[in-house]
Amino acid sequence: MIKISKESFGKLCDGQETSIYSISKGNFTVRISDYGAIVVSIIFSGSASLENSTYACDAPIDLVLGFDSAKEYEDDTCYFGALCGRFANRIKNGHFSLNGKDYNLALNNNGNHLHGGNIGFNRKLWKAQLTSNGICLSYTSPDGEEGYPGNLVTEVSYSIVDDNTLEINYIAKSDKDTIVNLTNHSYFNLSGHSSGTILNHNLKINASHFTQLDETGCPNGKISPVAKTPLDFEDFHVIGERINSSNPQIMIGNGYDHNYVLNPDCAREFLRGIPLAATASSSFDGNNAITMKMYTNKPGLQLYTGNYIPKNTKGKSGALYGIHQGFCLETQYFPDGINHSNFPSPVLKAKEEYNFTTIFSFSD
Repeated sequence: MIKISKESFGKLCDGQETSIYSISKGNFTVRISDYGAIVVSIIFSGSASLENSTYACDAPIDLVLGFDSAKEYEDDTCYFGALCGRFANRIKNGHFSLNGKDYNLALNNNGNHLHGGNIGFNRKLWKAQLTSNGICLSYTSPDGEEGYPGNLVTEVSYSIVDDNTLEINYIAKSDKDTIVNLTNHSYFNLSGHSSGTILNHNLKINASHFTQLDETGCPNGKISPVAKTPLDFEDFHVIGERINSSNPQIMIGNGYDHNYVLNPDCAREFLRGIPLAATASSSFDGNNAITMKMYTNKPGLQLYTGNYIPKNTKGKSGALYGIHQGFCLETQYFPDGINHSNFPSPVLKAKEEYNFTTIFSFSD
Protein backbone atom coordinates (compact mmCIF):
# COMPACT_ATOMS: atom_id res chain seq x y z
CA MET A 1 0.00 0.00 0.00
CA ILE A 2 1.28 3.44 -0.94
CA LYS A 3 1.11 6.21 1.65
CA ILE A 4 1.34 9.90 0.78
CA SER A 5 1.77 12.74 3.27
CA LYS A 6 2.32 16.49 3.02
CA GLU A 7 4.11 18.96 5.29
CA SER A 8 5.56 22.45 5.15
CA PHE A 9 8.91 22.91 3.45
CA GLY A 10 9.23 26.53 4.56
CA LYS A 11 8.79 29.93 2.95
CA LEU A 12 10.59 31.32 -0.08
CA CYS A 13 12.24 34.76 -0.09
CA ASP A 14 9.07 36.28 -1.56
CA GLY A 15 6.95 34.81 1.24
CA GLN A 16 5.36 31.98 -0.73
CA GLU A 17 4.71 28.81 1.23
CA THR A 18 6.16 25.55 -0.06
CA SER A 19 5.34 21.93 0.70
CA ILE A 20 7.15 18.62 0.66
CA TYR A 21 5.36 15.36 -0.17
CA SER A 22 6.45 11.95 1.12
CA ILE A 23 5.48 8.94 -1.00
CA SER A 24 6.10 5.61 0.74
CA LYS A 25 5.69 1.92 0.05
CA GLY A 26 7.23 -0.60 2.42
CA ASN A 27 10.90 0.20 2.95
CA PHE A 28 11.04 2.86 0.21
CA THR A 29 10.23 6.56 0.53
CA VAL A 30 10.59 9.41 -1.98
CA ARG A 31 10.25 13.05 -0.86
CA ILE A 32 9.33 15.66 -3.46
CA SER A 33 9.08 19.44 -3.09
CA ASP A 34 6.62 21.57 -5.03
CA TYR A 35 9.41 24.14 -5.27
CA GLY A 36 11.42 23.20 -8.33
CA ALA A 37 9.69 19.80 -8.56
CA ILE A 38 12.79 18.71 -6.65
CA VAL A 39 13.60 15.18 -5.51
CA VAL A 40 14.70 15.96 -1.95
CA SER A 41 15.21 12.40 -0.70
CA ILE A 42 15.15 8.80 -1.88
CA ILE A 43 15.19 6.70 1.27
CA PHE A 44 15.82 2.97 1.07
CA SER A 45 15.80 0.60 4.06
CA GLY A 46 17.63 -2.45 2.82
CA SER A 47 19.29 -5.39 4.46
CA ALA A 48 22.81 -4.41 3.38
CA SER A 49 25.39 -3.83 6.08
CA LEU A 50 27.22 -0.77 4.81
CA GLU A 51 30.37 -1.11 6.92
CA ASN A 52 32.09 1.86 5.31
CA SER A 53 29.15 4.24 5.51
CA THR A 54 27.71 6.33 8.31
CA TYR A 55 24.60 4.15 8.43
CA ALA A 56 24.00 1.13 10.60
CA CYS A 57 22.69 -2.16 9.31
CA ASP A 58 19.04 -2.01 8.26
CA ALA A 59 18.91 1.75 8.88
CA PRO A 60 17.11 3.96 6.34
CA ILE A 61 19.63 5.28 3.82
CA ASP A 62 19.03 8.56 1.98
CA LEU A 63 20.57 8.04 -1.45
CA VAL A 64 20.53 11.60 -2.86
CA LEU A 65 22.18 14.88 -1.92
CA GLY A 66 20.00 17.81 -0.97
CA PHE A 67 18.86 20.37 1.58
CA ASP A 68 16.45 20.62 4.52
CA SER A 69 14.32 23.54 3.28
CA ALA A 70 13.06 25.24 0.13
CA LYS A 71 14.97 28.38 1.10
CA GLU A 72 18.27 26.52 0.79
CA TYR A 73 17.29 25.31 -2.68
CA GLU A 74 16.69 28.93 -3.72
CA ASP A 75 20.41 29.55 -3.17
CA ASP A 76 21.55 26.28 -4.75
CA THR A 77 23.91 26.49 -7.75
CA CYS A 78 24.36 22.72 -8.17
CA TYR A 79 20.77 21.82 -9.16
CA PHE A 80 20.49 19.19 -6.42
CA GLY A 81 17.49 16.99 -7.30
CA ALA A 82 16.07 19.66 -9.60
CA LEU A 83 13.65 19.48 -12.48
CA CYS A 84 15.68 21.18 -15.24
CA GLY A 85 13.92 22.97 -18.10
CA ARG A 86 12.76 24.30 -20.43
CA PHE A 87 15.97 22.97 -21.91
CA ALA A 88 18.18 20.89 -19.65
CA ASN A 89 21.92 20.96 -20.24
CA ARG A 90 23.65 23.40 -22.61
CA ILE A 91 22.82 25.44 -25.70
CA LYS A 92 25.92 26.84 -27.39
CA ASN A 93 26.17 30.63 -27.07
CA GLY A 94 22.52 30.61 -25.90
CA HIS A 95 21.47 30.79 -29.55
CA PHE A 96 19.19 28.74 -31.79
CA SER A 97 17.02 29.24 -34.85
CA LEU A 98 13.55 27.83 -35.29
CA ASN A 99 11.23 28.32 -38.25
CA GLY A 100 13.54 31.01 -39.61
CA LYS A 101 13.58 33.05 -36.41
CA ASP A 102 16.61 33.54 -34.17
CA TYR A 103 16.37 33.18 -30.39
CA ASN A 104 18.96 34.37 -27.88
CA LEU A 105 18.85 33.00 -24.35
CA ALA A 106 20.66 33.86 -21.12
CA LEU A 107 24.35 32.97 -20.97
CA ASN A 108 24.74 31.46 -17.52
CA ASN A 109 27.49 28.86 -17.96
CA ASN A 110 30.86 29.54 -19.58
CA GLY A 111 29.28 31.60 -22.36
CA ASN A 112 26.50 29.07 -22.92
CA HIS A 113 22.88 28.62 -21.82
CA LEU A 114 22.41 25.98 -19.09
CA HIS A 115 19.35 24.24 -17.61
CA GLY A 116 16.77 26.77 -18.78
CA GLY A 117 18.53 30.01 -17.91
CA ASN A 118 18.65 32.39 -14.98
CA ILE A 119 15.29 31.32 -13.56
CA GLY A 120 14.67 27.82 -14.86
CA PHE A 121 12.00 25.32 -13.89
CA ASN A 122 14.04 24.44 -10.79
CA ARG A 123 13.18 27.89 -9.38
CA LYS A 124 9.42 27.75 -10.00
CA LEU A 125 6.66 26.86 -7.54
CA TRP A 126 4.69 24.00 -9.13
CA LYS A 127 1.05 23.06 -8.56
CA ALA A 128 0.67 19.68 -6.89
CA GLN A 129 -2.02 17.07 -7.27
CA LEU A 130 -1.98 13.68 -5.58
CA THR A 131 -2.35 10.51 -7.65
CA SER A 132 -3.04 6.94 -6.57
CA ASN A 133 0.67 6.13 -6.37
CA GLY A 134 2.43 9.49 -6.13
CA ILE A 135 2.20 13.12 -7.11
CA CYS A 136 1.74 15.10 -10.31
CA LEU A 137 3.29 18.59 -10.47
CA SER A 138 2.37 21.12 -13.16
CA TYR A 139 3.76 24.44 -14.34
CA THR A 140 2.80 26.70 -17.25
CA SER A 141 5.71 28.62 -18.73
CA PRO A 142 4.46 31.71 -20.60
CA ASP A 143 5.47 32.56 -24.15
CA GLY A 144 8.85 34.31 -24.08
CA GLU A 145 9.86 33.19 -20.59
CA GLU A 146 13.68 33.02 -20.51
CA GLY A 147 13.52 33.72 -24.25
CA TYR A 148 11.74 30.53 -25.34
CA PRO A 149 8.77 30.60 -27.74
CA GLY A 150 5.32 29.26 -26.90
CA ASN A 151 3.12 28.86 -23.84
CA LEU A 152 4.37 25.54 -22.52
CA VAL A 153 2.25 23.43 -20.16
CA THR A 154 4.41 20.90 -18.32
CA GLU A 155 3.50 18.03 -16.02
CA VAL A 156 5.91 15.78 -14.16
CA SER A 157 4.66 12.77 -12.25
CA TYR A 158 6.61 10.99 -9.52
CA SER A 159 5.20 7.54 -8.81
CA ILE A 160 6.17 4.42 -6.91
CA VAL A 161 5.31 1.75 -9.46
CA ASP A 162 6.95 -1.36 -7.98
CA ASP A 163 8.85 -2.20 -4.81
CA ASN A 164 11.72 0.28 -4.38
CA THR A 165 11.02 1.77 -7.80
CA LEU A 166 10.48 5.43 -8.72
CA GLU A 167 9.02 6.36 -12.10
CA ILE A 168 9.30 9.92 -13.43
CA ASN A 169 7.06 10.80 -16.36
CA TYR A 170 7.41 14.08 -18.24
CA ILE A 171 4.61 15.51 -20.40
CA ALA A 172 4.59 18.88 -22.14
CA LYS A 173 2.53 20.71 -24.79
CA SER A 174 3.02 24.09 -26.43
CA ASP A 175 0.83 26.38 -28.53
CA LYS A 176 3.87 27.26 -30.69
CA ASP A 177 6.77 25.28 -32.05
CA THR A 178 9.48 25.31 -29.39
CA ILE A 179 12.31 23.24 -27.97
CA VAL A 180 11.97 21.11 -24.84
CA ASN A 181 14.38 18.96 -22.88
CA LEU A 182 13.33 18.01 -19.35
CA THR A 183 15.38 15.99 -16.88
CA ASN A 184 15.91 15.29 -13.21
CA HIS A 185 19.26 16.34 -11.74
CA SER A 186 19.50 14.13 -8.66
CA TYR A 187 22.96 13.50 -7.26
CA PHE A 188 23.14 9.87 -6.17
CA ASN A 189 25.39 8.39 -3.53
CA LEU A 190 24.38 4.77 -3.02
CA SER A 191 26.36 4.57 0.22
CA GLY A 192 24.28 7.40 1.68
CA HIS A 193 24.22 11.12 0.98
CA SER A 194 26.72 11.94 3.75
CA SER A 195 29.10 9.02 3.21
CA GLY A 196 31.84 10.68 1.15
CA THR A 197 32.79 10.35 -2.50
CA ILE A 198 31.24 8.11 -5.14
CA LEU A 199 34.62 7.29 -6.69
CA ASN A 200 34.33 3.67 -5.47
CA HIS A 201 30.94 3.14 -7.15
CA ASN A 202 30.64 0.77 -10.08
CA LEU A 203 28.88 1.95 -13.22
CA LYS A 204 27.73 0.45 -16.50
CA ILE A 205 26.07 2.43 -19.32
CA ASN A 206 24.34 0.98 -22.38
CA ALA A 207 26.13 3.28 -24.81
CA SER A 208 28.90 2.68 -27.33
CA HIS A 209 29.23 6.35 -28.34
CA PHE A 210 29.31 9.80 -26.74
CA THR A 211 29.09 13.38 -28.01
CA GLN A 212 32.46 15.13 -27.92
CA LEU A 213 32.86 18.37 -25.96
CA ASP A 214 34.38 21.61 -27.14
CA GLU A 215 36.52 23.75 -24.83
CA THR A 216 33.39 25.34 -23.27
CA GLY A 217 31.70 22.03 -22.37
CA CYS A 218 29.23 22.07 -25.28
CA PRO A 219 29.11 19.33 -27.94
CA ASN A 220 31.23 20.05 -31.00
CA GLY A 221 28.91 17.98 -33.18
CA LYS A 222 31.07 14.86 -33.33
CA ILE A 223 29.77 11.50 -32.11
CA SER A 224 32.67 9.25 -31.13
CA PRO A 225 33.05 5.66 -29.92
CA VAL A 226 33.78 5.16 -26.24
CA ALA A 227 35.98 2.14 -26.97
CA LYS A 228 39.58 2.51 -25.80
CA THR A 229 38.80 5.75 -23.95
CA PRO A 230 38.16 6.53 -20.26
CA LEU A 231 34.52 7.17 -21.23
CA ASP A 232 33.89 3.48 -21.88
CA PHE A 233 31.33 2.11 -19.40
CA GLU A 234 29.93 -0.61 -21.66
CA ASP A 235 31.14 -3.01 -18.99
CA PHE A 236 31.35 -2.17 -15.30
CA HIS A 237 34.09 0.22 -14.24
CA VAL A 238 34.76 1.96 -10.96
CA ILE A 239 33.92 5.65 -11.43
CA GLY A 240 37.20 6.84 -9.90
CA GLU A 241 39.34 4.45 -11.92
CA ARG A 242 39.97 6.87 -14.82
CA ILE A 243 38.46 10.15 -13.64
CA ASN A 244 41.86 11.85 -13.46
CA SER A 245 42.91 10.70 -16.92
CA SER A 246 44.88 13.04 -19.19
CA ASN A 247 42.37 12.30 -21.96
CA PRO A 248 41.40 15.72 -23.39
CA GLN A 249 37.69 15.03 -23.05
CA ILE A 250 38.04 14.15 -19.36
CA MET A 251 40.16 17.24 -18.78
CA ILE A 252 37.57 19.52 -20.41
CA GLY A 253 34.87 18.19 -18.09
CA ASN A 254 37.14 18.17 -15.02
CA GLY A 255 35.98 14.57 -14.77
CA TYR A 256 32.84 13.05 -16.28
CA ASP A 257 30.32 15.57 -17.64
CA HIS A 258 29.43 13.92 -20.94
CA ASN A 259 26.39 12.92 -22.96
CA TYR A 260 26.15 9.24 -23.87
CA VAL A 261 24.28 8.06 -26.97
CA LEU A 262 22.08 5.29 -25.62
CA ASN A 263 21.64 1.98 -27.44
CA PRO A 264 18.00 0.99 -26.74
CA ASP A 265 18.11 -1.67 -29.46
CA CYS A 266 20.91 -3.41 -27.54
CA ALA A 267 19.09 -3.43 -24.22
CA ARG A 268 18.65 -6.89 -22.77
CA GLU A 269 16.43 -5.79 -19.93
CA PHE A 270 13.21 -3.76 -19.82
CA LEU A 271 10.96 -2.49 -17.05
CA ARG A 272 7.40 -1.46 -17.89
CA GLY A 273 8.47 -1.51 -21.55
CA ILE A 274 11.35 0.94 -20.94
CA PRO A 275 14.92 -0.21 -21.83
CA LEU A 276 17.71 -0.42 -19.26
CA ALA A 277 20.17 2.45 -19.77
CA ALA A 278 22.54 2.26 -16.80
CA THR A 279 23.36 0.27 -13.68
CA ALA A 280 25.28 1.62 -10.69
CA SER A 281 26.24 0.11 -7.37
CA SER A 282 28.03 1.02 -4.20
CA SER A 283 30.65 -1.59 -3.53
CA PHE A 284 32.91 -2.49 -0.66
CA ASP A 285 35.22 -5.18 -2.03
CA GLY A 286 32.26 -6.55 -3.96
CA ASN A 287 30.09 -7.06 -0.88
CA ASN A 288 27.08 -5.35 0.66
CA ALA A 289 26.24 -3.22 -2.35
CA ILE A 290 23.14 -1.21 -3.08
CA THR A 291 22.34 -1.32 -6.78
CA MET A 292 20.39 1.20 -8.84
CA LYS A 293 19.10 0.41 -12.30
CA MET A 294 17.94 3.26 -14.51
CA TYR A 295 15.59 2.80 -17.45
CA THR A 296 14.63 5.46 -19.98
CA ASN A 297 13.18 6.03 -23.45
CA LYS A 298 15.19 9.24 -23.86
CA PRO A 299 17.97 9.11 -26.51
CA GLY A 300 20.77 10.47 -24.32
CA LEU A 301 22.22 10.23 -20.83
CA GLN A 302 24.48 12.81 -19.16
CA LEU A 303 26.94 11.34 -16.70
CA TYR A 304 28.09 14.03 -14.28
CA THR A 305 30.30 13.20 -11.31
CA GLY A 306 29.81 16.29 -9.15
CA ASN A 307 33.01 17.90 -10.38
CA TYR A 308 32.03 21.38 -9.24
CA ILE A 309 30.24 20.85 -5.93
CA PRO A 310 31.71 23.58 -3.70
CA LYS A 311 33.76 22.33 -0.76
CA ASN A 312 31.86 22.19 2.56
CA THR A 313 28.45 22.74 1.00
CA LYS A 314 26.06 22.28 3.94
CA GLY A 315 23.43 19.70 3.04
CA LYS A 316 20.72 17.72 4.77
CA SER A 317 21.04 17.11 8.50
CA GLY A 318 24.28 19.09 8.65
CA ALA A 319 26.13 16.90 6.14
CA LEU A 320 28.99 18.58 4.30
CA TYR A 321 29.24 17.93 0.56
CA GLY A 322 32.11 18.46 -1.84
CA ILE A 323 33.59 17.36 -5.13
CA HIS A 324 32.63 13.86 -6.35
CA GLN A 325 30.19 13.21 -3.48
CA GLY A 326 27.36 12.46 -5.89
CA PHE A 327 26.87 11.40 -9.49
CA CYS A 328 24.06 12.32 -11.87
CA LEU A 329 22.44 10.28 -14.63
CA GLU A 330 20.43 12.90 -16.51
CA THR A 331 18.20 11.44 -19.23
CA GLN A 332 17.81 13.87 -22.10
CA TYR A 333 17.94 14.96 -25.67
CA PHE A 334 21.55 15.68 -26.57
CA PRO A 335 22.97 19.01 -25.34
CA ASP A 336 22.75 21.74 -28.00
CA GLY A 337 20.76 19.31 -30.14
CA ILE A 338 18.86 22.13 -31.83
CA ASN A 339 22.14 23.30 -33.42
CA HIS A 340 23.31 19.93 -34.78
CA SER A 341 21.36 18.25 -37.57
CA ASN A 342 22.99 14.87 -36.79
CA PHE A 343 21.53 14.89 -33.25
CA PRO A 344 17.95 13.87 -32.36
CA SER A 345 15.73 16.92 -32.74
CA PRO A 346 14.45 18.50 -29.51
CA VAL A 347 11.77 20.47 -31.37
CA LEU A 348 8.27 20.12 -29.98
CA LYS A 349 5.70 21.03 -32.61
CA ALA A 350 2.68 23.09 -31.61
CA LYS A 351 -0.08 20.97 -30.04
CA GLU A 352 2.02 17.79 -30.19
CA GLU A 353 2.95 16.00 -26.97
CA TYR A 354 6.36 15.62 -25.38
CA ASN A 355 6.17 12.39 -23.36
CA PHE A 356 9.14 10.56 -21.85
CA THR A 357 9.73 8.27 -18.88
CA THR A 358 12.67 7.50 -16.63
CA ILE A 359 12.60 4.78 -13.95
CA PHE A 360 14.98 4.23 -11.03
CA SER A 361 14.90 0.82 -9.31
CA PHE A 362 16.87 -0.01 -6.17
CA SER A 363 17.94 -3.31 -4.62
CA ASP A 364 20.51 -4.72 -2.22
